[in-house]
Amino acid sequence: MFMNLIKSIKSLYLSPVKFLLQTFLFGLLYTSILRFVFYLYFLEQSGDSNFRDIAKSFLTGIRFDTVVVLTLLLPVILFFLLASVIFQIKLKRNFEKYSLITYLTTIFSLFTIFHLSDISFFANFDSRLNYLAYEYVGEGNMVMDMIILQPQYYVVIASWIILTLLFYRFFKNRHRVIEQDKLSDRKDVLIYFMILIFSLAGIRGTFGIAPLDWGTAYISQNHFINQMTLNPIYTLTRSIQEDNFDPRLSYLRENERFRFVNFSEALKTTQDMLSARNETLLDSLNSIYRTKFQPRAKFSFEPNIVLIIMESFSARNIGALGSAKQLTPYFDSLAADGILFNNFYSASNRSNYGLGALLCSFPAMPGRAILKRYNAMHPFLSFSEILKRRNYYNGFLYGGDISFDNMQGFFRQKGYDKFWGDDNFDDSLNFSKWGIPDHILFDQAGLIIDSLPRPFQLTIFTLSNHEPFDLPDSSLMKHFDNLDSSKEFNGMIYSDHALGKFMKEVKKVFKRPIIAKLAPNVTDISAIALAAEQGGADALAIINSLIGTSIDIETNKPVLTNNNGGLTGPAIKPIALAMVNIVYNKCRLPIIGIGGISNYSDVVEFLLCGATAVQIGTALFVDPFLPLKIIDDLKKYLKKKKLGSVNELIGQVRKY
Repeated sequence: MFMNLIKSIKSLYLSPVKFLLQTFLFGLLYTSILRFVFYLYFLEQSGDSNFRDIAKSFLTGIRFDTVVVLTLLLPVILFFLLASVIFQIKLKRNFEKYSLITYLTTIFSLFTIFHLSDISFFANFDSRLNYLAYEYVGEGNMVMDMIILQPQYYVVIASWIILTLLFYRFFKNRHRVIEQDKLSDRKDVLIYFMILIFSLAGIRGTFGIAPLDWGTAYISQNHFINQMTLNPIYTLTRSIQEDNFDPRLSYLRENERFRFVNFSEALKTTQDMLSARNETLLDSLNSIYRTKFQPRAKFSFEPNIVLIIMESFSARNIGALGSAKQLTPYFDSLAADGILFNNFYSASNRSNYGLGALLCSFPAMPGRAILKRYNAMHPFLSFSEILKRRNYYNGFLYGGDISFDNMQGFFRQKGYDKFWGDDNFDDSLNFSKWGIPDHILFDQAGLIIDSLPRPFQLTIFTLSNHEPFDLPDSSLMKHFDNLDSSKEFNGMIYSDHALGKFMKEVKKVFKRPIIAKLAPNVTDISAIALAAEQGGADALAIINSLIGTSIDIETNKPVLTNNNGGLTGPAIKPIALAMVNIVYNKCRLPIIGIGGISNYSDVVEFLLCGATAVQIGTALFVDPFLPLKIIDDLKKYLKKKKLGSVNELIGQVRKY
């Protein structure tokens, strides 16, 4: 009786939906078995990896297997949808039977041969199948000889043939699924469309903004475990796509794609751009290869480093770089207090190119970004790898999906120890489609900094200053129309404010006083002074040098090889006095007056305009003992004026 029941169950027709599900699950099971074979073959390379890493590799690998299996099953899904639901075609049984059996047998036969070939490929190249395998196919007899001479060649071929026959038998037994006059009724159209939608989502590998990328497989410090997570068919097709991908090919004619120049001219231009102090070109006629002498650090400790990368923080909107829009007062105050590179250029027009340039000094190249290339060589050192050699702990914080543009996958290989993205924070913090806003990101950064081992380097990548420029509220908005430029300006204002707030918090744990030195080459120095005060500065130094130049009338060239330079000395004193007084009347911070001081009367002028102290620079080249003389003369002046202290002079200028 039991056997009769089994026969009755076996004789039942499976619905197309059940057939698709069975085939999909069979595909995942088979690819997992092949991954297990791969693991056993290279067992020694797993090293001391624990069970957790191995299990995570297999579970994450299912995501890559899902992409491959669903992609190859997509024609079958469309077959059922178009033939059965839309057109309601009554197909001949033999056509149904053999076309489906042939296609599925071919798929799983290819699964087998690709995975078996991948074992040999990995043994030689330490990588899953990639574009290199595709290139070798064109080598003809040489490659064939390499394959045939492999000791396991005949065993592999025999195994492949046997498995192919078993696949044929298996799918032949499943052909009852379409042994019906009609495969489906119109009422099932919704089911098929749902299957199609979920299949397309599965092919993307995620429901997030960005599709699954190879970097998701980098779950361990062990290279073999990471490679085992990948699917060789995925890596092969992905790398072929990468090597042939350049969006310009679709809309530009060949002579419009690139502007080529003479090699010597290009080499000279590149050498001029890259050459820096302490560097020596080794082959100036043919390459940019050079050596660099790196002097020892001036301090004996390893400082903790926080590297902040501001999304779309364009130079054209930054006051310290000449913008008159007054969008970035906090950044401008930081620039005045630190080192501002004013000959610094954008590496690309997208973040995934720019990150590679900023953190790896790898310029943007035509085609796919280096972050997203699976089989790309990495002939460069990253910022984090250099610090890793100095025993730094490297962290990467991003307010959105840390896997977006393969950031985590790429930088995990480049020396970063830990990553934080929106998945690490409460869902209620997410504000826009990209993730959490900058001010919350900086708040989280403060908490992370407290927990990091020393010394550390934390890279913070912001996201709020990006379309659609969603802001947490309107309190900082200054532009209320709906123009794209206004949204961009408001985004800059908000991001700048978030940066300033973060720096103020950092200052609370920074024990040394912060003195912000303000540049005079701005439209409103008082706005920058106020921003520095709100940002946590302890004092202001006013002013830095002015921009100046001088021209050689015989050569018509600037006298300075840098074209422009800093103007200091007595010539700038009237400007410095005016700016000290302007800031004194707007800001409560003590001011160090700078600019053209060469005697005690100059000092008195600065004190009367509001300076608490003064700094002497250029005049010391004439008389190194000038400060001592000025102190003596000041004492005589105070006695003459019957004043007990220089403090009685501060801010006492009488205006008309």
